Amino acid sequence: MEFHLFLLLTCLSSLAVARTSVSPAAEAVTWAVEEGAVTCVLVSFDAVLAVTYPALFSSGSINFTKPEQTTVALPSNAVIDQQSSSCSPTYQRIVLRWPGQFSHKLSIDFTKESQNTVVKSLSFEYDLSDSNLFPNATSGNATIARSNEKVLLTFPATSYWECETGVAIELETLAGEPYGAVLNATNVRLEAFRTASDKAFNGVPQVCAADPSTTTSSTTTSTTTSTTTTSSTTTSPTTQTTTTSSTTPWTVPTTTLSPPPSAVWSVKDTRTGGYCVLAALDAQFTIYFNATFPAAPNTTHIAPSHALTLPSTANVVQDQSYCDAGSVLAPRQRIVLQWGTYKTNLTLTFAQDPVTNTTTIKEVQLQYDLNDAAIFPDRTPLENNIVTAVSSGQIDTIPNHMYKQCLTGFTTLLKINGEKDLNATMAWSNVRLQAFRNQTTTTFEGNADVCQGDQHLTTPTPFITSTAPPPLPLSGAFYNLTYPNGSQCLMVHFDLGITAMYYKKDATVGNGTIASVNNGTINHTLSWCSENRSMLVIEEFLPSWRLKMQFDNWSGKAYMSMVQLKYNLHTSWKFPDADEHADMWMNATSLKRWSSTLGHSYKCLTRQDTLKLDTAGQRAVESMTLYLGQVKLRAFVPYNETITNGTQTWGQEEECGMDVLTNDIVPIAVGCALAALVVIVLIAYVIGRRRNRARGYESISPGGSAPYQYRTNETTCIRAAFGLGVEVVYTNKDKQVQSINVTGLNDGRVKNDSSYCYEDLQLLAVEDFLPGWVLRLQFNKTTTEYFLSFVDLGFNFNGSNFNALDDTTQHYAQNYNLKELGAHLGCEHQSSSLQLDMNVVNETAPPVTSVRLIFNQPKVLAFANSGIDCQLATRNDYTVPLVVGISLCVLIVVVIVVFLFGRRHYRKL
Repeated sequence: MEFHLFLLLTCLSSLAVARTSVSPAAEAVTWAVEEGAVTCVLVSFDAVLAVTYPALFSSGSINFTKPEQTTVALPSNAVIDQQSSSCSPTYQRIVLRWPGQFSHKLSIDFTKESQNTVVKSLSFEYDLSDSNLFPNATSGNATIARSNEKVLLTFPATSYWECETGVAIELETLAGEPYGAVLNATNVRLEAFRTASDKAFNGVPQVCAADPSTTTSSTTTSTTTSTTTTSSTTTSPTTQTTTTSSTTPWTVPTTTLSPPPSAVWSVKDTRTGGYCVLAALDAQFTIYFNATFPAAPNTTHIAPSHALTLPSTANVVQDQSYCDAGSVLAPRQRIVLQWGTYKTNLTLTFAQDPVTNTTTIKEVQLQYDLNDAAIFPDRTPLENNIVTAVSSGQIDTIPNHMYKQCLTGFTTLLKINGEKDLNATMAWSNVRLQAFRNQTTTTFEGNADVCQGDQHLTTPTPFITSTAPPPLPLSGAFYNLTYPNGSQCLMVHFDLGITAMYYKKDATVGNGTIASVNNGTINHTLSWCSENRSMLVIEEFLPSWRLKMQFDNWSGKAYMSMVQLKYNLHTSWKFPDADEHADMWMNATSLKRWSSTLGHSYKCLTRQDTLKLDTAGQRAVESMTLYLGQVKLRAFVPYNETITNGTQTWGQEEECGMDVLTNDIVPIAVGCALAALVVIVLIAYVIGRRRNRARGYESISPGGSAPYQYRTNETTCIRAAFGLGVEVVYTNKDKQVQSINVTGLNDGRVKNDSSYCYEDLQLLAVEDFLPGWVLRLQFNKTTTEYFLSFVDLGFNFNGSNFNALDDTTQHYAQNYNLKELGAHLGCEHQSSSLQLDMNVVNETAPPVTSVRLIFNQPKVLAFANSGIDCQLATRNDYTVPLVVGISLCVLIVVVIVVFLFGRRHYRKL
């Protein structure tokens, strides 16, 4: 919600058509969109945007890019972009444009759904060529940062929304982290779909939860002459009743589980007058679709949609729902829900089995329109934009005369017919479903058939608290985020340690470790709390380092979902002789760490949480690991929680497994499973080796891939066959980052003057698979095996239709210290695929960001002239695996015995 509101406020800042002086506390400017005599949209707020953009820096002869941050204030003399703003009956937009030569714009989109005004999206378009705001920007192109949620805010259409305390909303760009913007807005008032001609906010204000609650307020509004309109209007003082909006970004659920949704949808049987189907649920959809890069309109990629959520205002499509379809032996019932301007449909089909006396949730179907730009940004145009995604197989069964309940939720995969790589996921929660009923009420009848995820809800005391053992002393640091009233919305404590395997200037790998880093401070500009997501940003624990931690609220659980680390190895003496000196970024995403029920807190004092960050595309480190100990977390604290003696409590504590004594059955079961696994692996290994021995040497067959071989002294010393593909990210002539993916490069030939075969070293060079491109594969050998040790790619964009910034520069990308495509001497290597992320050596114009090579179905035989027979080389090699397997079995038994004796001794103490 907070993210949506941020985007919304950003758009409002750029939608100024007319300015008016308004009386609320902060004297914020009011902008209006007019069509004829009607003022359809009114917005008023003060806004400052914190923008992170790519900046170019240099050190000596080396140029490098790093993120830089600047602040952009919405000027009071911003004007309305008339061509981009809209006053249609169901869709309205306000676009505010900064004065001057640079086209900075803030846009807010509104839709009308049922009797509500919905703020659909917010975006900020800014021009990086404005050197006053964006010094040292790498390019001078327009960049758009937009909200990633489908709905930012909903309030009654007869009201306006008000939040004087303010909100913060995060906006994302196509480039992703760390680039984007955060909008901080105060004195906010929004109203759309107006029919009056005046410029005074009308109706009952819907006040955000962050503002002090009031019952009545006397509001006097006067209007002066606007600098962008020609009329002057005066409105007499009015008395208005103020209510609190239930959809403000500061509202946090106070229950330990998300309550069932208020909406219960039903299908009525016109023959009997009863209701045959009842459905109550929350649902969120993620849909994968074909998108086009704005900077490269001919290049498509698969992208996830913005969040699509089933609203409580969805309507039942009665003429498509039914109670009496199917046959007598296999009756079916269906409910169809529809919502939104683009008429998104969700269909649930139920079937009854008279033999098993059960009801089956037979099928789920989602129909959506790709023209909805708020959900599917930059989508690729299609002839038919209406897409249907359908579940495969039944979802669940329900005993007759019962209803299905699953408050904790589950996920269903929906497939799109004819699309191999495109699909959708439906995340259910707060589910209650019942079909084949004939009651005249809309109350769920009978007992609940509870899903497995809800089983713990029937246990009186499901969590072990920390009241019994004495509290352990904490070492580390506390970090707290607060609401505007001073109460805490996020409370977290941890002890942070960092270990990095980093590349040194002499091409070796160093090991740097910092045991405890607990002197950081919170960046309150980038940190924020909202109803379903909170962000904590910690800085200054090391110079130029930043730790960003994201916490999510889903299905009644609070947990850490993402960690991002900004680092610079040159700012700490713990990483001597580090080769890279620029600011770098690393992520760990799709996490579900430190999970606890809403209203409770997570505690883990005896175990250290190890978090390895993703090293894809990193040129400074081989690995980066965070160690988080002494962890306590309470997220999404209710806004109105009682504060005792000036402090807030951690609530009921849910402890991690190492803080609570575990049962002996777990280690015994794990040990037995490991022992069985070792035996299975040994058996499979022996069988596989015998098959290899029977098969012996097989010649390389191209099979759709390109065959290459190099001969010396009339003898073939190395041969290979593979299908080649390349992925390159670079800057094009329009100074936009572009991604090219080329596959099926099977027209190359061996470059004989660069290939060679020595006793311990062989190199196969391939050229002309693209004009001017050369691939070199170096193989090394030991006494028993060979392997690919080094890959070098020389390339340029001359003669290729890449539209690069500079088509003549020669580039090189390498990957060394490899041990891939290996086999016993005399034997052929075969595998399904190999992907190699290359290190770009020459980063002159055009800047090449990354290069990846893909080898499909590679077959290799290096050192083919070694004179070794593959069958003889692999015949008697059972000794090592057998010894290792037996040793592992013995070790597992010893560990189990020691563990059990140790546990019994501990209990006696």
